[in-house]
Amino acid sequence: MSQLRNVIGLSVDNALQGQVTGLDIMSTGAPGSGSSIIIRGIGSLGNSKPLIVIDGITQDIKIGSDFDLASSNQDDIGALLNIAPQDIKSIEVLKDATSTAVWGSKGADGVLLIETNRGSKGKTSFNYQYKLTIQKQPPPIPMLNGDEYITMQLEELHNASGIFVVPDEIAYNTDYIDFYNYSANTDWIKEITRPGINNDHYFKMSGGGEKTTFFTSLNYSKELGTTLNEGFKRLSTRINLDYTLSKNLRFSVNFNYTNSYKDANYVFKGAATSNIRAMAYLKAPNMSVFKHDQYGNRTNEYFNPINSYQGSGIQYFNPVGIANLSENDESSDILQNSFVFNYKMNKWINFTETISFQYSNVKKNLFLPYTAVGADWLDSRINSSQEGNSVNDRLSARSQLILTPIVNPTHSLITTLLYEISQNSGEWTQINGKNGPSLDIIDPAAGQPIASLSSGSSKLRA
Repeated sequence: MSQLRNVIGLSVDNALQGQVTGLDIMSTGAPGSGSSIIIRGIGSLGNSKPLIVIDGITQDIKIGSDFDLASSNQDDIGALLNIAPQDIKSIEVLKDATSTAVWGSKGADGVLLIETNRGSKGKTSFNYQYKLTIQKQPPPIPMLNGDEYITMQLEELHNASGIFVVPDEIAYNTDYIDFYNYSANTDWIKEITRPGINNDHYFKMSGGGEKTTFFTSLNYSKELGTTLNEGFKRLSTRINLDYTLSKNLRFSVNFNYTNSYKDANYVFKGAATSNIRAMAYLKAPNMSVFKHDQYGNRTNEYFNPINSYQGSGIQYFNPVGIANLSENDESSDILQNSFVFNYKMNKWINFTETISFQYSNVKKNLFLPYTAVGADWLDSRINSSQEGNSVNDRLSARSQLILTPIVNPTHSLITTLLYEISQNSGEWTQINGKNGPSLDIIDPAAGQPIASLSSGSSKLRA
C-alpha cells in the first residue's frame, strides 16, 4: 500500500480509487460527502456494501442513522472517513464464501480488511508531509446565454400561438421596472464554480525497544470544493502501541480520534431540483444574480422574485443566493479504542481476545434565510432552521481461536473459531423551527417558533 502515501485524498475511500483490484468507489465529489464502496464480483443481492474491518474492528457504514439528517443528493457517509490514507499498511479484499464465512451474514457483500501501520524496533523516526492539490471542474455542457434564451422563448411562443402577448420578462421593454433584472447574460455554472483547494498536513512518529513499539500520527486536512459553500475539514490522530509480555504473549492498544466539519449546500425540498449545480443548468440565463433598481444600479440583494416567467421562486431558486446565504453544516467527533491480547499457545494454536469501544457524536444545523429564496413572508420555509444531535456508542468483545494442525508444502488445514458479542446504544434529538424573526437567529432553540420536536433512543445487544 505504498501507493497510498502519494495519493491526495481526505479519506481512504477517495484514496482507494483505482488502487485496489476488484474494488469500485462511487462518490458525488462533494467534500466530505463519503462514497459507496462496492466489491466487484459480489452478486446483486443485498446492498452490495462490504463489511469494513480496521485492525480487527468492524466499522459502521452509517453514523447517527437513527434519523435522516443527510442531504438527499449525497451518498452514505463512508466508514473510512476517519482514517488518514497515510496510516494504512495493507488492504485485503475478501469476496468468496470461504474467506468471508467467519464474519457471518455481515460479510455477505464482501469484507475489506485494513491494517494500519505499527511501530518497529529501532531509533525513533519522525516524518512530516504536506500536500497541496488544486482541483478544477471539467468543461460544462454548453448553454444558451440570456439573449439566445429569450430569442428561443419568443420563437417557441410564436410557433405555438402565432400572435401572442409577449411577457414583460422577455419583451426587452426598457420601461419595465425589472428590465435590468431580466436582461442579463448570466452564466450560472460559472457563478457557482470555483477552484478546489486541498491542504493536507501529516506527521508521524514511530520507534521502539526490545519490549515496546509505538506508532503515532497526526493529520489535518482542509478542502474547499469546486462548488460554492462546499468544504470539509478534518483533524485526526492515531496511536498504536505493542508490548511483548513474553515470548508467546503480546498486548496491543489502538487509539483513534477524529474531529470533522463538513460545509454543504442547503437541500431545497419542493424545488425543481435540490442540487444547486443542477439548478444552475435549469435557471433562466436572462435573470441576474443580484437585484437591480429601475435605473440599472446593482444592489447587494440577490434577485429572488416570488414568481417569474420561468416559475415560482421556490421551484427555481437563485443557486448563488442559496450557496452564500443558507447553512447546511455537520460536525462530528469519533473515537475508537481497542485492546488486543494475543497468546500463541504452541506452533498450531493461536488465541486472540479483542475488546473495543467506539463512540460518535454528530451535530447538524440547517438554516434557510428569507433573503436566499423567493417566497412569501408567511411561507413556513422562510427563516426555517433545523438542529439535530445524535450520540452512538458500541462496546464489543471478540474471542478468536486459530488452529493450524497441518501445514506443509502439500497440504494445509486451518480452522478458525470465533465468538463475538456487542452492545450498541444511541440517542438522538431533532428540533425544527420556522419563520424566525431575524437572520441572526439560526438556532431553532433560540427564539424561533417551533415546528416540531422529536427525540429517541435505541439499544441493541448481539
